[in-house]
Amino acid sequence: MNFVKSAPKLHQGLSSMWLVITVFPLLCLWCSDCSFAAPIYSSTDPSKPSREIIDSVTDEVALKWMEKYAMKKPGQAVNMSTMIARVQDMAGMNITGKMDDETKKLFVIPRCGVNEKQDELQTTGGGSISRRKKRYNLQGTYWRKTDLTYRFLSFTSDLPVEDQKNILRKMIAFWPKYTKEMKITEQADPSVPDDDVDILIRFVRRYHNDPYPFDGQGGTLAHAYYPHNGRGLSGDAHFDDDEPFTTRTSSGINLDWVAIHEFGHSFGLEHSNVRESIMYPWYKGFIENIDLTYDDIQGIQALYGKPTTTVAPTTTKATTTEATTTEATTTNPTTTEATTTKPTTTEATTTKPTTTEATTTKPTTTEATTTKPTTTEATTTKPTTTEATTTKPTTTEATTSKPTTTEATTSKPTTIEPTTTETTTTEAETPTPSLPVLDICKVEKFDSFMMGRDGRTYVFKGDYFWVLSTRLRVEKGPIKITSMWKELKTPINSAYTNRNGRIVFIKGRQYWKYYGYILEEGPRDIEQFGLPLELSYPDAAFVWGGNKKTYFFKGNNYWRYNDNNNAVDNGYPRPISVWGLDSWSDMDSAMTWSGNGRTYFFSGGDYWKLDDGTLALVGGYPRNTVAIWMKC
Repeated sequence: MNFVKSAPKLHQGLSSMWLVITVFPLLCLWCSDCSFAAPIYSSTDPSKPSREIIDSVTDEVALKWMEKYAMKKPGQAVNMSTMIARVQDMAGMNITGKMDDETKKLFVIPRCGVNEKQDELQTTGGGSISRRKKRYNLQGTYWRKTDLTYRFLSFTSDLPVEDQKNILRKMIAFWPKYTKEMKITEQADPSVPDDDVDILIRFVRRYHNDPYPFDGQGGTLAHAYYPHNGRGLSGDAHFDDDEPFTTRTSSGINLDWVAIHEFGHSFGLEHSNVRESIMYPWYKGFIENIDLTYDDIQGIQALYGKPTTTVAPTTTKATTTEATTTEATTTNPTTTEATTTKPTTTEATTTKPTTTEATTTKPTTTEATTTKPTTTEATTTKPTTTEATTTKPTTTEATTSKPTTTEATTSKPTTIEPTTTETTTTEAETPTPSLPVLDICKVEKFDSFMMGRDGRTYVFKGDYFWVLSTRLRVEKGPIKITSMWKELKTPINSAYTNRNGRIVFIKGRQYWKYYGYILEEGPRDIEQFGLPLELSYPDAAFVWGGNKKTYFFKGNNYWRYNDNNNAVDNGYPRPISVWGLDSWSDMDSAMTWSGNGRTYFFSGGDYWKLDDGTLALVGGYPRNTVAIWMKC
């Protein structure tokens, strides 16, 4: 059965107000209504505020902004550093708690006016952040049918009507394109009442018969509503006609970008703190050949499933020519996590893989694989290699069970692999002059590889670290480690980002836990972290993409760590042969790279790739680390 909007569309009269407030809370208000700051439009591109506007941001301006977005109550005493850290977290920035220029921009650039989820941004009694927002966010409601309709009710006078229609048609179509069976079509038949159309699109001014009036140019840009129950204002998108909407230019307000973001909300997505994503809450301006990013695709597919054939988004600004490989179908690991069943529809059932927790059985993953965005540059086909899989002796003991995952599809989507086709230069930051400056291409062995919550790779060696972009370009470094994590002792043994976005460093038998660059715990003994003393000086630590569990490696054994109760799971340690590492005793690091969701092991100057489905090392390895990862 399909659910249609049986309730009248509430576009007239004050009677709509209470129903909208109680049943259909506002999803998104694109807003630069910062009356306490300089006008945002003194610059032709609102996403790039002028120096004068940036300099006008004071603590008072920031505090009023926080009140506006319900981060604090009027008159409430707060720790300013902690509050700034929360805003930086929302923006996917380095968390310093300091009001630098990049942070000041957040208080004047137009952004969505929806309040962030307070249960994900609470502070502890000590003032530190206790939880962080996920990358993509699901609002919780979704369309319970696969065929949606939309209709234009009015237009802006800034652009030709046909241009507007074409833009809006293209932007709304991006979202179902990456799903299993969702479709959306324009309903232009006048005999079909508005009440029977799922998403109504309007350009309006000031008060427009919903509880969220627009406020003229320079204020709210647009707002949209979640799917909710498919009635009333569900899914509708309203654009402020007082704004100077434009297309194919950085001047004014780019309609393409605002529309694709708003329609993401119409499909049920909240904000993401991934800065490159469409669902990033701050206005991004004109983006040539705009398309969904990897993060957006993960979100929409978590709601509506993956297409049976791979759909790759396109971008024009590619920094690398990455080789694209088509992986053989594998049965991915089964995890031991809590059962999570995705809501289903009667037209198309999209059930998220379920998992159950058990310490003596094979873990089962619930993670749905998504398509990694590719570029419009010519790609090179990676030579097919025969994966040498060694048949391992079977055993009935639980301690030799392989962690396994189960994927929801029968074919593995195209993935991006590190390649050597790009030559890049290192953007160096000068470390302390009294210490030697390392050339990353001459490093023979790294201490640790770490995936950051921003999708970047952090590489540590001695007293320094480097930052690799999401496309594996050396963006920064060498940087003195203690210039960023001031309390840390170097060199480190291992570093990883846990499921809550905290960075954990281990050196010897001590650990440090940071929220960005802000110390939350440490230095403390690893026993206080729930690790046995035998894990002092660990070889590697990482969160495996197969089941989102934390694993520690040392010598010929590995341990699985439970972040919920800060303890090692029962039945560990187990032999590393479970991971296809039969005779490894000199591992330096391990990491699941977010670029393709694959796991890599590093030892000496080489690295190996894991088949996360069979838990066997992939053929054609080892390969040289600096040649592939750093493009040396």
